[in-house]
Amino acid sequence: MRDNPSKNPNYYVDPARMKTCIKDGNILQAVVLGTNAYKVKIHLSGNKPDSSRCTCPAYRNWGDCKHAMALYLAYKRHPRWFRNLDYAGKAIEKIPAVKAVAILKILMNAIPEAKRIVEYELKDSKGKTESYCNAIRDCFKSAVNGPDESTFDNLDIYHNKAKQFFKSMKYFACIKLCYEIIFGCLQEDADLGSTEIFPAGFVEDIWQTYFKALIKSRFNSKELAEIKEQLKKLNSFEGFYFDHEGFYPVEGMDYLKKKGLW
Repeated sequence: MRDNPSKNPNYYVDPARMKTCIKDGNILQAVVLGTNAYKVKIHLSGNKPDSSRCTCPAYRNWGDCKHAMALYLAYKRHPRWFRNLDYAGKAIEKIPAVKAVAILKILMNAIPEAKRIVEYELKDSKGKTESYCNAIRDCFKSAVNGPDESTFDNLDIYHNKAKQFFKSMKYFACIKLCYEIIFGCLQEDADLGSTEIFPAGFVEDIWQTYFKALIKSRFNSKELAEIKEQLKKLNSFEGFYFDHEGFYPVEGMDYLKKKGLW
C-alpha cells in the first residue's frame, strides 16, 4: 500500500478524484476517478454504511471496494463537499397541489420513464405489483449482453418497492417482486455462462427480503401454490450458481416443510 497509494481509500478522498458528490436522504453518490471513472453509491443506516455499489471490477468480484470506502470517508470528513438533495424531498410535501402537478408534468415530459412510474402508482396494489413485475422482466430483456449500471439502478428501485410492500405488510407482493429479480439474475447467469455477472451478495440481499416475507406472511392456497412453484424454479438452476450468489432456495422449501405447508 505504501508502494501504491492508489490501493488506499484515503487516496481518493480528494476533490480532484471525487466528483459530483450528492447526499439524497440516506444515499450518498459520487463519481470516483481511479483507473476509470467509477459511479459509487452508498446506502446509510443511521450514520453508518448499510450497503454499497460501485462500477469497478473489484466490487463486481468481491462486493466491496476502496472507492466505496473512500466515499464514506469523504462524507464523514468533508460533508460540505456533498450537494444535499434532502431539501427537495421535504419541500415537496408543502407545495400546493397545482404546483406539484405542474412539476410532475415537466418530469413526465423530460423523462420517459417517469410516465411509466406515474402510471404504475395510480393503480391499486395488485395492479402495481403486476406492473412492477413486468418492469423487472423488461430490465433483463434490455440487458441482453449483461447488466449495465442502469440495470442495477432499476433493480435497486424494484427491490426498494418490495421492501415498501414488506413494511406495509403486503408480503405476497413483496415476494413476487423479489422472485422476479432473483430469477432474472440467475437466468442471466445461465444464459451468459458465468456466475460473476452480479456483485457478490447482490442476489443474497434480495433473497433475504424474500425469506423474511415468507416467514411473516399467512398465504391462501393459491398464493402458496405460486410460492412453491417459484422455489422449484429457483432450485432448478445448477448448484454452483447458488454457491456464488450466496443463497439456497431449499431454505424456503425447508421452512414450508417445517410448517407442514409443503
